Parts: sequence; C-alpha cells; structure tokens
Amino acid sequence: MSNELWRVDSDWLHGYTEDRALMRKIKRYYTDFEVIADYYKFNRFIGLQYRIPSKRKRAARHVFGINLNGVQNRENKAV
Repeated sequence: MSNELWRVDSDWLHGYTEDRALMRKIKRYYTDFEVIADYYKFNRFIGLQYRIPSKRKRAARHVFGINLNGVQNRENKAV
C-alpha cells in the first residue's frame, strides 16, 4: 500500500493513500481531511486523495506515517 503526503501551498497539504484501513480511519476520526479525488484502475477503486489544512500537518504526518522534512513540493521547492 502506498501513502504520499505533499504540500500544495502555505495553507494546504495533499495526501494520497491506497490503504483501505487508513481510509476508514480518516473518514471516522479526521473529518477535516476533505476527499478531493478518487482513483480507479480498470474500473476498480484503488485510492483516495485528501486536502488537509496546514494546521493539521502534524496529525497528517502521523496518520499517513510520513515525515515531510526534506520532501520537495510539486514546484521543486523545499517544504
């Protein structure tokens, strides 16, 4: 299962997961993580993408199991 987390701008992070247990956990406990995209491959559901407020960065790092230190954002600038 893959999990990804990246910064979009100073106000938002985006997270992606293919882990169904994590999706259920986010749906139940992290109601401010907004689903912005769902991904299908050959008409089978494979993952969800979330929009996460930057103030919840610590919770997002914890739930996705990813550290943002040193990770590059989409514009190749350090986070």
